[in-house]
Amino acid sequence: MKTAKRIAIASVAVVVAGGGCFGGYTRYQKKKDSKRVVDVVPVNLLVTDYWADESTTDATVASGGSQNVYLDSEKLVKKLYVKVGDKVKKGDVLLKYDMTVVELSVQQKKSQIALVRQQIKEEEKKLAKLKTLRPSEEAPAEPTYPDDPDVPDDPDTPDTPDVPVKLLDKVSSLAQAEEEDENGALVFYCSEKAAVDRNFMGALIISHKTALLNVCDESGTLLYTWYLDGANTPKELIEDWNVADGVEKTDESVSFNSLKFKAHGIFQVPADTAEPDDGDDGDDSGIDDTDPDDGDDTDIDDTDPGGDYTPDDNSGDDGDSGDENYMYSRKELANMISEKETEIKSLKLDLKSAKLEYKNSLKQKKDGKVVAEQDGIVTRAGDDDDTDSGSDASDDNGEGMDDGSDAFDAIDSSYSDGSYSDDEDYSDEETSDNGDKPYITVRGSKKTRININVGEMNLDKFQEGAVVQGMSYDTSESFSAKVLSIDPEPVSYSSNNYSDNPNSSTYSVLAEVQEDDVTFSVDNYLSVTIPQTDTDNGGMYLPLQYVRKDGANYYVMKADKKGKLKKQYVATGKVIWGSYIEIKKGISDSDMICFPYGKNVKEGVKTRETDSVEE
Repeated sequence: MKTAKRIAIASVAVVVAGGGCFGGYTRYQKKKDSKRVVDVVPVNLLVTDYWADESTTDATVASGGSQNVYLDSEKLVKKLYVKVGDKVKKGDVLLKYDMTVVELSVQQKKSQIALVRQQIKEEEKKLAKLKTLRPSEEAPAEPTYPDDPDVPDDPDTPDTPDVPVKLLDKVSSLAQAEEEDENGALVFYCSEKAAVDRNFMGALIISHKTALLNVCDESGTLLYTWYLDGANTPKELIEDWNVADGVEKTDESVSFNSLKFKAHGIFQVPADTAEPDDGDDGDDSGIDDTDPDDGDDTDIDDTDPGGDYTPDDNSGDDGDSGDENYMYSRKELANMISEKETEIKSLKLDLKSAKLEYKNSLKQKKDGKVVAEQDGIVTRAGDDDDTDSGSDASDDNGEGMDDGSDAFDAIDSSYSDGSYSDDEDYSDEETSDNGDKPYITVRGSKKTRININVGEMNLDKFQEGAVVQGMSYDTSESFSAKVLSIDPEPVSYSSNNYSDNPNSSTYSVLAEVQEDDVTFSVDNYLSVTIPQTDTDNGGMYLPLQYVRKDGANYYVMKADKKGKLKKQYVATGKVIWGSYIEIKKGISDSDMICFPYGKNVKEGVKTRETDSVEE
């Protein structure tokens, strides 16, 4: 019992002591706060006058009174099927693009994937070889041998390039290249009967690459070479040809007869050091109009071409590397290996990029048709001077397609100076991406409707029946629109307009364009002027730094009637210039507030009036 009493007495003593400490700390804090003083500034020294400038908000076309067709800058128009005044129905074909260039671009991007994979394979082999080399620090001591007698030099023999065992009988893809020489030219080894596909020629021209077609006999001896420069090859040479066309061989020499055959590049023979004859006799014969994909050994599919490259188990086996042993120190070999690994990583990134470009190009492989999105009347078709639009040519399906006889006209025009070789008189403008002049306009019977994004603070200016003014970013046309309705649910719970309070929501307002002659298309961007009222001007605007946020509410720290600080919540409005906020309720010009930051700024602290304004 005595022990229990002692514990109870000790507990009471601790509680009393703790309470005394807490009370002492509270008295200490109050005494410390009583010595603190915070400067407060009259509100009338902080506020600024504001006269509303004309402000705007964004809008988009919800349903178009017209459909505008702008030309794709990466494609060429093959056929225009309508003319001004034609009545069209939804789904009718308006024009068709020539997809030949797109097909060649897809093929070129697929070939690029194969080339990068080949480069990775070659660099993997070099890396594996580097890792087998012995450093110079491990070199054995060289034995001493008696001097050998002088031996007469062998007569000079011409260099013969290393030639793969299997020679190409058909060159149809850039991916067939065996290697790339020091000048960046793709190297191919061909038999004397090798045929060159026009798809290969088209890909070479589009990619602006150069190629060396080394023509060898059955024993692998180099006979002659065709040097092809894709950047400077005329468009007329996109055709099938044979490496032996025009080549004349005798026991003593090999030459090219430029009078009988057209040269597709520069003809070179190993022993010929004279200026090579390019063989250009000015033959502008037409380009074959058959399917550009025939005979192509690398047909395009819609899947990833080949997946990720995995090197062979023996990829590092590149013959005897002993000749290079002991040539480099350990540090030099480590640096070389590190550089090679970095190069391989970079190539693998290039491979990912090439795959992405290939997949993106596949998305453009459509039928090339542009159709009417609504019923209506064609009010614009082609250029102002077009007279041949709306040709009656049609295919078996009644869609107005031609028979494909001009399948390669697009290639002709894409390498010309802007003139077109087909019968239709198109100008340069039809393939320009000028963005401000539609190539085709189909006018519908309904008025254009738009969705306007309006901040919560401005909704009262967009009541049903109100008429607002605006302008199109795409066509620069001015218009007026009548407000039809306001969506009851906000499209965003924060303001999208920099001049609105960021805590206010944004609503979608549906309006109808009053003019009948506008040429807006669905999803065109518009600018709408926010109507101004008398309440937009004047008002009380405080610097943002004098207003703090507590959750979703704003407050200031002001001096009360006893000259002590207190937290005062305020009703706010819009933010102007990004630095001032409108105060609608909570304080007046006669109040005094402080800069609401710092360790002394707390409720109950004494205040002192000053005219010094915190910037």
